[in-house]
Amino acid sequence: MPRNNNIPSVIKAVGLTSFFINTSTLIIFSFFAIYLKDVLHMNLSKLGFLDGAVEAISYLMKVFSGYLSDLICNRKILFLAGSVLLLIAKPLEAVCTKFVPLFCAKAMERLGNGLQSTPRDAIVCDWTNKDNKNICFGFRQSMASLGSLVGALLAAFLYYRLRDFQKVFWCSCIPATMAVITVAFFVKNKNRDNTKIEINKANNNKQNKIKLKDIKNLSNEYWTLLSVAGIYNLAKITDSMSLIYVTYVWKLNLYIVPLFFAVFHVGASVAAYSSGIIAGKVKRIETIFISGVSIFIIADILFIFCAHSIIITIMAMFCLGMYSGIANSTFPAQISGLVPDNLRGTGLGIYNLACALSLLCGGTLLGFIAEKSQIVTSFYVSACIASITLIFLTIYRHVKYKN
Repeated sequence: MPRNNNIPSVIKAVGLTSFFINTSTLIIFSFFAIYLKDVLHMNLSKLGFLDGAVEAISYLMKVFSGYLSDLICNRKILFLAGSVLLLIAKPLEAVCTKFVPLFCAKAMERLGNGLQSTPRDAIVCDWTNKDNKNICFGFRQSMASLGSLVGALLAAFLYYRLRDFQKVFWCSCIPATMAVITVAFFVKNKNRDNTKIEINKANNNKQNKIKLKDIKNLSNEYWTLLSVAGIYNLAKITDSMSLIYVTYVWKLNLYIVPLFFAVFHVGASVAAYSSGIIAGKVKRIETIFISGVSIFIIADILFIFCAHSIIITIMAMFCLGMYSGIANSTFPAQISGLVPDNLRGTGLGIYNLACALSLLCGGTLLGFIAEKSQIVTSFYVSACIASITLIFLTIYRHVKYKN
């Protein structure tokens, strides 16, 4: 069979939806941490827990949505429902001024993100083959990162003109609405009009109940990648913490702050698409994972020394973005290929559960360290944990290919 690197129109629509969702999210997220710290006076320990908690909520919802998408054989309806929930959360984030209701609004947003995320990745996988899978996942992640870049630039412009957090947050409703429209009219399920969908539903009703024997039958390679994902998410300092650190090191004007997120997402967009292309050509996919973790460690080291030069700070944000682009595109693509077709959503769901627990623990731990010591100390700890991941991956690759 000839290689087919063409990207199907459905996946282009999924990528466009990711673009709009991330644009909407970044308009708020670019200022969210500073808003919580400077306006609501939240300390770093609570901020680290909040970041970890809302991301954990998102990943836990991915567990449910993945299983449900397998069960009902209708991934689009969950993708659409999650996008609608994201849209509803935007005006709530704009009007809430107290911590508790703002936390609830943010949790609703992450619930929507988790609800749409796994069915979205499963749709991408459904419409790809073994030759173009990595490039399609890379394209979707690249579009998501591009949306984040545009959202960060818009946030900077809007705050410069409006000088009001709430007014800026209200503007996020526009791209969120465009995301819902794109899913509703341009995304479709694989073979949605084919009678095979009814057969798949019948089979899934019998087979897709999560049983212990199903989990045990997943491959050793799947569990290895799951372990790696758990460790590297434990090491991840939240984007909010990184941005607060950069903001106060350089005493930045608020409308300049989103530009650092723009640098982050330039790196993420470039890395996501290029890693998708490279992954389709290399035999040893672990090499890409090792490269991603190495870049993450470099980012930590650059953050430690970022007070010495603005160039070092920009390089740190760019490297952190590159790591995010590699991890968020290559890992889901590889995980989805290691599980049976009828358990694809469930396999991705278990992966997301591991990420949720790891992010919650990592965010809480590193936030506590930053509060009790200094933020820079958390970068030292992060680099050490990431180094363990690197050693683990190197040993795994050596054992796997020694014969």
